[in-house]
Amino acid sequence: MILLLGGTSDAEKIAHQLTKLEKPFIVSVATDYGVSVTKKYTDSVYQGRMDQEQMIKFIKERKITLIIDGTHPFANLVSENAIAASAISSIPYLRYERDTCQEMSGVTHVATSQEACELALKTTGKIYLTVGSKTMAEYVAQLPLERIKTRVLPVVSVIKELSALGLNSDHIEALRGPFSTELNVALLKNAEASVLITKESGTTGGILEKSEACRQLGIPCIMIQRPKVDYPHVIHDPEDVSDWLVKEWHK
Repeated sequence: MILLLGGTSDAEKIAHQLTKLEKPFIVSVATDYGVSVTKKYTDSVYQGRMDQEQMIKFIKERKITLIIDGTHPFANLVSENAIAASAISSIPYLRYERDTCQEMSGVTHVATSQEACELALKTTGKIYLTVGSKTMAEYVAQLPLERIKTRVLPVVSVIKELSALGLNSDHIEALRGPFSTELNVALLKNAEASVLITKESGTTGGILEKSEACRQLGIPCIMIQRPKVDYPHVIHDPEDVSDWLVKEWHK
């Protein structure tokens, strides 16, 4: 049995490949959204977060013989737990990593949310955030609430999470992509944004469209670099999942 760590559109592509190959798999996701993007491929979905020990137990109980990691580039803790759990369980681990973008004109790269907020506070007007909900507490702690505008998935649990931080409909745009450059321009203009803070989520995450929208509007685009993880095996194309399974894994 293959364990696919999902919750992203990347994992959906991998699930499609596994289905074509008729490989049995179970998907592990943390959110309702994660369930929604993979349920058309399998009914075997585990929803919930697992630490390293829980993952080891899950591997043993479900007789997992391979982990494929299709989580978000910023879900580094999940990836690190999976790498350790696979090593302890003596099973292979394969990472599907979306490509990074080349240097983009007008984009300022930073390593942390603190650096991003310090730069953003040098501007006036709204600070537009496309950083997801999991780290929003970091931004609420560093930025004036009246300056925050954040774009997140229209998921009930996410809205509740943000509400608990003191954010309301004045601060939240609950929308699901993809977002074209033109739509990004319109949303940034409507929010009266003076700066965008985003993550290095690759072309899949729409970073090219976001950065181009900022360029057209003449506002800064601050990008938080993705965490560095030492993956044992990495592929960058969903089609390569099939090739790797055929050539490297025969169970």
